[in-house]
Amino acid sequence: MHGILYKSLKEFVVDQYGRDTWNEIRAEASVGSKLYLPVSTYEDEELFELVRAAAAVIDQKAEDLLEPFGEIIAAQLLDAYGNLVSPDWTAIDLVEHTEEHIHTVLRTHNPELTPPELECQRQSDDRVIVRYQSERELCGVAIGIVRGVAAHYGETISVSEHRCMHSGDPYCEFIVSA
Repeated sequence: MHGILYKSLKEFVVDQYGRDTWNEIRAEASVGSKLYLPVSTYEDEELFELVRAAAAVIDQKAEDLLEPFGEIIAAQLLDAYGNLVSPDWTAIDLVEHTEEHIHTVLRTHNPELTPPELECQRQSDDRVIVRYQSERELCGVAIGIVRGVAAHYGETISVSEHRCMHSGDPYCEFIVSA
């Protein structure tokens, strides 16, 4: 998994709960004092273990941490991959074009990276349906990223999930509306 997720998780925890909490989470997850570099890749299981540990230490459900984490990581992803984003896009436009303009480029230039597969269907200027598929089942992070992108653009959006892999569906589907 992309190192930017690990780095962002640390920043999210430290910003929201403090450095001592991050250290406690690392101890709970048995990852030691590893330094996560945004340009490196790491085993998926390590992130899942950090999220499980965070849920235990913070005393929240893991899924309740994923959306706020996604919101925070959006700004870092935009900083890292902003050169792939058209300056005249809205948040809805960015969501619609993420797969073809960002994920495809990531997969092409670094085959170790395996971002989720997004299939987007634009229904109107202010509405897009997103089908999310990933073995990682981090749809909460994806929804948080969408909310974070809207915040970055200073836009108000709503996201409603209609299908979810966590409920047994083969993919997640959510509607993003401005």
